[in-house]
This record gives sequence, C-alpha cells and structure tokens, in this order.
Amino acid sequence: MSQQKSKIMMKEGYEIEIAKDWYNSLLNRRELEIVIMHIGKGTPDRKTIRNFIAKYFNVDIERIIVKKIESEFGWCRTKAHVHIYDAPELAQKIESPHIIRRHRKEVKKST
Repeated sequence: MSQQKSKIMMKEGYEIEIAKDWYNSLLNRRELEIVIMHIGKGTPDRKTIRNFIAKYFNVDIERIIVKKIESEFGWCRTKAHVHIYDAPELAQKIESPHIIRRHRKEVKKST
C-alpha cells in the first residue's frame, strides 16, 4: 500500500490533491482519494474528473470509475473517490449497476 500526497493544477483552474493512492490487488484496481479545490467555480462533474485522471495517469478513460463526489458545504472543496481498473471489463463486472449507468449517461451526453 503506497501513500502519495501531491498537488496538481488542472488547466481549467482546479487544484487537485491526491490524498491517498493505493493498489487493491484483490479487485485489480488502483484506488484514489482526491481533494479538489474549485474557488470561484462549481463542483467538477464526473466527466471532468475522469478526463483529468486519464491524462494524469495516462490510462484509458473506460478504466476509470468515479465512485463518489462529495462537496463540502460552505467551502470550495470537493472530495472524490476514484477507481482505476486494470481492464475495462473488470469495472463492468465489479462495480454496482447504478454506478455503471451514471458513467454511460455521461458518455451519451458528450456524443
């Protein structure tokens, strides 16, 4: 289990801190806890978070599942829990159906 803490600036003006980064060998996925500062901006959506993670970790966007996004009331800070699977098929097999549907809706909106 590796712990990493680093701050990254996104192009859109978001500041992201990777609070926790570990590999879950039982489920063949990397799990991230990230904190997003978005001063003067709205809470980032799943698509924005997935695109950032895909670029930063150089992985296919289909392997990324944004499990949870929680904004803190009164703060411009959001916490997100993200899974990066070794293969897209694993994500389809392991994640809950409602989580998979959320990500499919996102793909339909962008096309």
